[in-house]
Amino acid sequence: MAPSTQELRDAFRRSGLWRMGWTFQRAITTPAIGTAIRCAASAARKRAEREGRPMPVQEALI
Repeated sequence: MAPSTQELRDAFRRSGLWRMGWTFQRAITTPAIGTAIRCAASAARKRAEREGRPMPVQEALI
């Protein structure tokens, strides 16, 4: 399952790119940075699963 927009935004905030003047849109559309943010969001989800926190609600159910 692909990361939700909220998960991507959280990963972007954790990355600190906003401190260098990057916008979320610019980061996601830059291929290498976008891939890194998607991987960070997926890793955060997997870490949350291991720690027993609930999974985010599937976008299809919203």
